Amino acid sequence: MRHPSTRKKFFSIENVSTADFPHLIGAAHAIDIAFVTGNYTYGPISSYVYPEGESRNQMQELMMSAWAEFVRTGSPQMPIDWLNVSAADRDFVHLDVGDALRVSSDRATMASILDEAKRSTLLSNIELCLLVWDSLTKVGDTDYAGYANWDQGHCSAVDADAEQMAIDNAIIAEYGSTGF
Repeated sequence: MRHPSTRKKFFSIENVSTADFPHLIGAAHAIDIAFVTGNYTYGPISSYVYPEGESRNQMQELMMSAWAEFVRTGSPQMPIDWLNVSAADRDFVHLDVGDALRVSSDRATMASILDEAKRSTLLSNIELCLLVWDSLTKVGDTDYAGYANWDQGHCSAVDADAEQMAIDNAIIAEYGSTGF
């Protein structure tokens, strides 16, 4: 698939197949639902986000059991202690399998998350700028100036709305829609 306005490649199956989606997107909104329902649909990249295998099966078992137990008893009953959250103690659970299932007190900020993305070798400049755009304009308070000024204006020349529209149009041209 090629970007219609610049004809530069912005997406390829080769890039997707080597991407570490759990690390890149973490607990994206509603991504856990597939593990609860067993219905692994996430658009044209479903098989990359939820690859078949033992990890997916273990995660599905963990999530289905935790949700069912929570409905039954009010507590998810997991192999770790799931503590109540409070203003003073903001620990949270990393829902994962094996040793990656853990309680954490990481205090990531938007700046630290974007700094980590900037260091990634997996993202093209357009992908990085679209990530910054979505993070600063669609999470929390809209911060257009923050986007323009991020990393000393790194993305100021990228028209994120136009880039996203071009990507949507290219996906529609190739797949018929941007939906699931």
